[in-house]
Amino acid sequence: MQNPVILNEPIAEDSSKCPRENGSRQLAHESLKVSLPISGAVLNQASTTVDNCSNRKDDAGSNVRSDPLRFVVLVLFSLLSVSNAMQWIAFSSIVDEVRAYFHMSASEVNMLPSVYVIAYISIVFLSCKLYEIAGIKITLVIASLTNAVGAGIKIIALYAWPHPALLFASQAVNSITEVLVIATPPLIANRWFPRRERGVANTIMSSAMNIGSGVGVLVPTFFVGPQHSSKRDFANFFWFNFVICGVTLGLVTFLIPKRPRYAASFTAQILQAKEDARLRWRRASRPGEDENTAPAPAREGEAEREGREEPGIERKGGPHAMEALEADSNSSLDEMETDKVNPVNVFSVLVDCYRVCRRNTSLVLLIVMSAAELGLVWSMATVLPQVFKPYGISEAMTGWISFLNLVLGTAVCPFLMPLVERFNCRYKLILSSTALVLTVDLTLMTLLVHFGKQYGGSYYTAVMFACWSVIAGICQNFTMPLMFEYVVELTFPMAESTSAPMLMWSACAMNLILTLVFGAVLTDDPDKGKSLIIFISSIVITFIGALSILLTKPQHKRQNYETRKFLEQDRLLNRNENEGISA
Repeated sequence: MQNPVILNEPIAEDSSKCPRENGSRQLAHESLKVSLPISGAVLNQASTTVDNCSNRKDDAGSNVRSDPLRFVVLVLFSLLSVSNAMQWIAFSSIVDEVRAYFHMSASEVNMLPSVYVIAYISIVFLSCKLYEIAGIKITLVIASLTNAVGAGIKIIALYAWPHPALLFASQAVNSITEVLVIATPPLIANRWFPRRERGVANTIMSSAMNIGSGVGVLVPTFFVGPQHSSKRDFANFFWFNFVICGVTLGLVTFLIPKRPRYAASFTAQILQAKEDARLRWRRASRPGEDENTAPAPAREGEAEREGREEPGIERKGGPHAMEALEADSNSSLDEMETDKVNPVNVFSVLVDCYRVCRRNTSLVLLIVMSAAELGLVWSMATVLPQVFKPYGISEAMTGWISFLNLVLGTAVCPFLMPLVERFNCRYKLILSSTALVLTVDLTLMTLLVHFGKQYGGSYYTAVMFACWSVIAGICQNFTMPLMFEYVVELTFPMAESTSAPMLMWSACAMNLILTLVFGAVLTDDPDKGKSLIIFISSIVITFIGALSILLTKPQHKRQNYETRKFLEQDRLLNRNENEGISA
């Protein structure tokens, strides 16, 4: 029989060890304080140690390892994000047809996607608390349900009452899904994926929205167009979207697990421990609840607080990270990790955001870049058909240009992210480089289109394909996953359900502002002069984003914490083995 685990002692837990043998497992009570500067040599050495330790843990069957179902979660979340993005941008490439059938103006059609950003700006901080209260699984089910309901309202609008009010209502319901999924990729990547896979997983899930936007711009032109804009054509389009959303709802409901079986990393342990602490706090506020119905992590946490032994507990990884943290009580990071549990309300989120922004200037600058870069991309996706119309580029061709802009960059991102991690995750350098390249690209496109010789529509189409679809697409779509990773490093150990939405909130606010401004400039009858104003504004906004990221101060809080923990464990493990050999 195994020796009982003493929960009130500052030991390094089984779920975070890298055992080579099943021999001695009790560790000495020693606090190891490792200070790791952010330098290339140290991070390279640390990464090697982390990888070696991870391999040894996998061989030994440690509970800190990857859940095989993580890939199911990745695929289904990406499918949900794609289907919702298709709803968001569904009307941007068929503006004239929607205007005619639903009796709307071009400005009103442009406002349909803006419902998403209005909703995000209004209720995003409520979604932060929903993830903390309900967890990832239940929140994604709610998101899938609202996605399907919104698609169904469009069908009702078509058959029962073809009025703009129902289209806006459908977008409002769909926007709830967007609020719940747009900033979630870093949260899921951190909880479900180990360190070596986390960046790629975050990139794929972040890029899913861009793929959905690209598909959402292109697909409507297959169903609706100048020659086919009848009720039947719109019905085929709306039913197509509804079937996708319905299938997604079923898959998410029945296939996504409630939580990972194992903690994928040390940061996952910390965040899971905070969730369990919050659950215990909520249960404590309900005096009539039976303790026997509480999950094992909650009961173990109670035993830990009472300072008594509880034999026979099977240690499950995440909920016990706080024990290992006690050994580093003098560390500033660990003090943040063991913060008291705040009441679950939206005001605590707002206060947390205000405090972290007040202390961290780099975070504020990153928020400015998010507003400039992502807000510009999303607003341009809405008005692009009107911007290109004066150059003789059809809505169908504009759909292909937008599709390639979103999809080309998305396809390249997962292959570039491993290179980013290989070069010590220099997020500032890469983000500033992409922003500067994008500024130069937009400037070149403006010069070629407006200040060169006047050519036919094929010339303008080629310029837009090269400058907007290829170069701008790669730069723009690589920005979001990098910013997600960067903001987690800047704000760790703040929950990703709070830090990432700060970036998305600023981007959505800027998207709304730019969509309104660009729509007012273009009006219902755009010309080349009005399009020139849009392009020059885009250049200025992109340059502001590049300048903001250049002023940030790089920090690697999450990486340093994980590296310190792995090095600490490796040292303790080697010490135990040496003691065993000596004995």
